[in-house]
Amino acid sequence: MMLTAIYHMFSTGEVWNPRDLGNYDLTPEQKEKKHKQELRRAAVYLINNGVLDPEILKTIEFSSA
Repeated sequence: MMLTAIYHMFSTGEVWNPRDLGNYDLTPEQKEKKHKQELRRAAVYLINNGVLDPEILKTIEFSSA
């Protein structure tokens, strides 16, 4: 499998991204939950840095983090 991946990277010029590996075996429901958790983390980060108003979390539906 590694040789196939390396061949694919050389033939297409695609760069290795280890973060892609964690998304490979997820079901669509798991991908959606992970996406919502990432959005919530990003919103909290922006709120903590004064970019967004904290009230925004009340208006956006996120999955439980």
